Amino acid sequence: MEKKGVKVEFLFSTAPTLTPRSNQSINPFGCSRGEKLVEINMAKGPIFFSTAKFVYENVTYSSHDFYGNFQKNASIVSSNFYQFSGVFIKAQFEANTRCRLSQTLPALTWPNGVKGQVEGSVVFVDTEELLENSCYGFSAVVQQLDDYATVLEGSQFPKLKVALFSSIGPQEVEFGGPYEPYSGRIHTPDNIQLAMVSKSVGEMLVQKTVGPSPFVATITQEPGAWNIVDTSYRLALHRWSLFVLTFFALIYAFYQLINLFYQEGWQFDTRIILYIAALIVLISSLISLGIRGQSKGIQILTYVSWLIGFSAYSTVQFKWGQIISKLFPNILFKSSFFFIIFVMINYVVVTVLNIVCTMVKFEKLEVAREYINAVYLPLLITLQAMLFFYYALMYKRGMKAFPMTSRTRVSLEKLALLLIFAVIGFTFEAISQFLSNGKLVSSVVGNVLILTFNTMSQLALFSPVFAILSIRGTEDTATYAAILQRNRNGSLSSTPRNISTSQSNKSEHMNHSQSLAHMHTSSHTHSFSLNKPVTMNKYDLGVFKQPADALTSSKSVSISLEHLNSPRFSRIDDISTIITPLNPPPPRRREKSRSQTSISELLTESGLDSPNDGPEPNDMEFRRVSFLENDSDSPSDYNNPKSSKR
Repeated sequence: MEKKGVKVEFLFSTAPTLTPRSNQSINPFGCSRGEKLVEINMAKGPIFFSTAKFVYENVTYSSHDFYGNFQKNASIVSSNFYQFSGVFIKAQFEANTRCRLSQTLPALTWPNGVKGQVEGSVVFVDTEELLENSCYGFSAVVQQLDDYATVLEGSQFPKLKVALFSSIGPQEVEFGGPYEPYSGRIHTPDNIQLAMVSKSVGEMLVQKTVGPSPFVATITQEPGAWNIVDTSYRLALHRWSLFVLTFFALIYAFYQLINLFYQEGWQFDTRIILYIAALIVLISSLISLGIRGQSKGIQILTYVSWLIGFSAYSTVQFKWGQIISKLFPNILFKSSFFFIIFVMINYVVVTVLNIVCTMVKFEKLEVAREYINAVYLPLLITLQAMLFFYYALMYKRGMKAFPMTSRTRVSLEKLALLLIFAVIGFTFEAISQFLSNGKLVSSVVGNVLILTFNTMSQLALFSPVFAILSIRGTEDTATYAAILQRNRNGSLSSTPRNISTSQSNKSEHMNHSQSLAHMHTSSHTHSFSLNKPVTMNKYDLGVFKQPADALTSSKSVSISLEHLNSPRFSRIDDISTIITPLNPPPPRRREKSRSQTSISELLTESGLDSPNDGPEPNDMEFRRVSFLENDSDSPSDYNNPKSSKR
């Protein structure tokens, strides 16, 4: 089977003048011995030279069709095999005009008998020169080919058949992939084929097409490495596997979000921000996998969704850091707040830089962008992944250091698991960013690796969110916001969901009562004199607190957050901590109002016993730590029992 390629035979004079043809002997190739014949076979393979018996040279380069699947336009990939002999003409641009092909053609000196052998013209466009003349990409030049072809035919040149562009990437074989400056959909004129050569071959053609001597080429169509790989079943299977995984993750995310709206309504908090960001990232990933392109619209969509997703995780990381700083106060966690803010600002700046460089080409700005994306951004992402891992270790340490209920322990385990997935996702993203700014990105294998790491990063970060942070309204996962919403709406019907939630609240309340009794009888209980009201903080541990005028006969109070760093306090003391990031707190004593029914009434009307059967902490208030919600009461709610949160 004959190997397809681009075979080029070109003629140029070795002397400034030509002797009469009658005084020269003619070789079988139609050129005289006073001229030099060089044959270029542009086929897939490395460069090699061979010298024949006479003054002939054979040079092989790689050339192929445009990347067809990128443009979704079948006309740019040659449907029919073509092979013809044509003259190469370098395209010139008009001075002081933005991206306009010059209609001034070179004055060529044709050797006798050569012009009659030429079957067509090949216009060569130097891509670097194209970008220097404010052309956003290949499409801006392709739109002018019809007019250029008319000018060629009017100047006695053969008919224009091929437009040949040079690559901007470093690859010598696998060039012309999705990262070339196509600049949107390309509409190819009729009877004109589009082809591409490597950057080094383009530099050679720039030199050979200068001067009056014609550069004659026999060009043969070849699909190219990227078009061949795109039709490979192995790559198709790999890509569709990623597509299916992302698709099912997106379907599950929509299901959970609809279920959330049905169960709780819209309670806007940090958790909802993370859910919405996850949806946006998964949708963007699905579009990129389906279109398989790097048009401006797809690139901008990718940058914006990336910013939304990683900013949402940074926001959650900031809130989690606040919680851990209360558990283990040290300078590291206080400094991490500023680091997270710094990272979020950098994400915004890098995204804006990428969008600007996508819309407008500036060489110096492009160099800075390449360095930032290849080195600086992966470093930031790696440091953020390390911080997530450290947070997970601190959560594990917190579960051992502080006594807590079983539901609280399950909640912390869920959060620690989500942090581990965050570490994996951020690590994959750092690798993807590092690989996306080098030679590897323009190769087929490198492109597949980058696509895999990027997709797995998004799946690891945003798929487990909906599974780990369960949003179903059950006794284990119902949020405080859901209870408040049901109270406001007067949903007091005895449903299985309400019964299970009420039973959970009753059990939790009895546990708190027992913990309170233990607090007053434990030999490790510390007593402090409260001369001034204790400052309320929504990030306290959820330990019992009471006002100064409500001391018990033993004059002992529960340990507040302010006492955790006290030298008189040991963190292994048996205190009752209520850390419930996903679950509702036990019912609080609130004065009934028209807008809100107490949880005790909700339990009573549901046909269940009131949780007040056991010892009740009449005047004791507790706090819950909210990792993903902003539903904690304000300090005024503790000082004024008549006040309502909403």
